[in-house]
Amino acid sequence: MIGIERSITALSRSVLIRFLLCLSVVVLLVPCRAQKDGLEPLPRWIASLTLAVNRKDRAEFARVANLPVEQVPAWIFETTTPSWQGTLLPSPDSTTRWIAFSAWHTLESDGDHLHSLFETEAGYKLGAETEKETDTGNLKITHHALNVAFQPARKLAKISDSVQFGWNEKPTKTAIVRLSNNFQVKGVRENDAKGKPVPFRQSGGFVLFETPPEAEFTAYFEYEGVVNHRGGDYIQDTEATLNSYWYPHIARQPATATTTVRTPSPAWTALGVGELEKETRHPDGTRTLIFRNDIPVCFYTVTAGKYFVTSRTVNGKQFHTYLRDDNSALAEKHLDLLEKSLGYFEQTFGEFPYSRYAIVDLRGAFSGALESYSFATFGPGMLPGTIVHEIAHTWWGGLVTCTYTRSMWNESFAEYSDTLFQRETSAVAPLSGSRIPELRRNALAYQTFSMSTAHDTSDGRQASVGYGKGNLVLRVLEEEIGKEKMLASIRGFLSNHARGNPVEWNAFEKIVNKTTGKDYRWFFAQWMERRGMPALSLQNIRTQKRNIGYILEGEIVQSGTPYRLTLPLRAVTSNGKNLDQTLILDKPRMAFRVQSDAPITSVVLDPCLLYTSDAADE
Repeated sequence: MIGIERSITALSRSVLIRFLLCLSVVVLLVPCRAQKDGLEPLPRWIASLTLAVNRKDRAEFARVANLPVEQVPAWIFETTTPSWQGTLLPSPDSTTRWIAFSAWHTLESDGDHLHSLFETEAGYKLGAETEKETDTGNLKITHHALNVAFQPARKLAKISDSVQFGWNEKPTKTAIVRLSNNFQVKGVRENDAKGKPVPFRQSGGFVLFETPPEAEFTAYFEYEGVVNHRGGDYIQDTEATLNSYWYPHIARQPATATTTVRTPSPAWTALGVGELEKETRHPDGTRTLIFRNDIPVCFYTVTAGKYFVTSRTVNGKQFHTYLRDDNSALAEKHLDLLEKSLGYFEQTFGEFPYSRYAIVDLRGAFSGALESYSFATFGPGMLPGTIVHEIAHTWWGGLVTCTYTRSMWNESFAEYSDTLFQRETSAVAPLSGSRIPELRRNALAYQTFSMSTAHDTSDGRQASVGYGKGNLVLRVLEEEIGKEKMLASIRGFLSNHARGNPVEWNAFEKIVNKTTGKDYRWFFAQWMERRGMPALSLQNIRTQKRNIGYILEGEIVQSGTPYRLTLPLRAVTSNGKNLDQTLILDKPRMAFRVQSDAPITSVVLDPCLLYTSDAADE
């Protein structure tokens, strides 16, 4: 060492600099050579994998992931998410690693994906998907204690959540929860903000944390994020709303919650799901509002902003409108519809579970309407047309819960409930003929997804199945079993539901069987589990004039696997008379006959207008 020091001292400054530069090059080259002889750098491999996902390039993904082409995950091609971010998620002790594919998602659409990671002699290999959004797993969330504060100037939300967990089986050392990749977790603690720190790792939309051995425990999550999206979550100068994946969850399972919101200015107010438990005015004019929801639900929304509030009390219930403009006349019209439709649903389905309901007018980057069970938010152009639909969700999605991760049966029920109300209170066109444009427009979508698999509302094809076809099929069921038994089945669906357990179509099927005393497996199999709709045509139509009058004969032909159908058939005569029959069809071909005292000009087969004849008598 002494000799080296003397040699360096004797070198000139320029020689010394050149020597150090050369030494630096040597130091930098050594790791590169070692890396070249081993595995490809993991960040570069993840970037290549993510690029293949976003390009939906099956062959390239298979090559990078070291997988056979047939094992490439199907979600890559089914997703409506336009751009994914791939990141590494290691366990706290780094013994296990996963690849997380994350993005911001609207409320009722896609979810993030997590895959195991392996090292092989051929390089990194992507393993099977784990912790799927539909997997309830071994751990459940029973309650959230949320605390939300908005900073509009920064478009920032600062949130904490004391989450109560319970194990379904034997506890494990770690657990994973999902959270929108908007948010960065600052810390996880035991019980509350003063608890002992808990080791955790976050990658995209996944948070992995160590868990205690107790059967039930509470973990306190503190996180924040900039929120500024189209179609969902956003924070603006005069308004803010959170309605997507903004709190920790597992498989979107139902939970109760207490939500505390601190408004950023005296002009703002706020709403959360459930009952308003307490409102505090602070010396600076801002407010803290606490909402308690004792009904386990799958989705929670927080909305705050500058609103003109109009209120009305009816039979002990408080109805409100939160409008962005001071328009009392419009507010009263909305309250009229709210009062009328909510009263109808209470009479038809059962008691409304909250003491208040609010209609909230949003002006931000939100183009739809969204149920929140004790209130609903409506984007531009959605009022008043969707008020009845959103109110119906208090029963369908609220009292009877739906996660949206498997199907959107509750959208079908909300649409059907809306049409029930319209049929009771106004003139509504019959099914026949009025649905022709809708059925033609949605024919391709109906062929692509079944009602039991359509779940992504950001996919127009799936939405048309969940909303449009679902409404039609429930109406068909009503005509099959009768309106009285249909409503009895709906009420039984509510009364037999165990709060906190999400359901799917099969739960309603069991209630229909119980109510009618018959097995309707055939009905639910053909309508919920099959894609498409019945393809019917009228063939061999002929009319004859006889001594007894006019005779029309023909055949109803089904293409493909026959449906079992109860079909109203209407023949219309030249003098405007309607001749109605009900046909039971379960074969590919069926003959029918209509007798009339006047020429028959058209034939209508529900639910589509299939044939019109202007031909002369034979």
